[in-house]
Amino acid sequence: MPTMASVVVKNLANEDVTFAPITGAAGDGVPALWRVADVDKAPAIQTTLSLDSRNTQDKKGRRSILTFNAFYVDDSSGQTVMSRVPMKLEAVMPLTMPSALAEDYLRVALRTASHSLIVSSIGGGYAPR
Repeated sequence: MPTMASVVVKNLANEDVTFAPITGAAGDGVPALWRVADVDKAPAIQTTLSLDSRNTQDKKGRRSILTFNAFYVDDSSGQTVMSRVPMKLEAVMPLTMPSALAEDYLRVALRTASHSLIVSSIGGGYAPR
């Protein structure tokens, strides 16, 4: 089982975005939580990340759900939330598959999700035609 730690990624401007750990998972169905500490925003409207993992119903795999929430805030009106950007990734990894192969498939899927065609399609709200 992995140990809770900060998650650091690059944004579009190639700047570090650090998701600081809030709490580790306390067991199946209880998510690990991270938050981007932005001193200019109230905690309730800071970008968050959570990861929840549990057995599948048939106990033949582990279902993990990664949830990301970011907020578009209008600072000119005193941190009014204009919209929220919720994203969710769900993966089921069979327990019968070698972990190295499962991790390779996961890396390919996540890298595919960051491809410019997929990003521009999701960002614009339309699948490619």
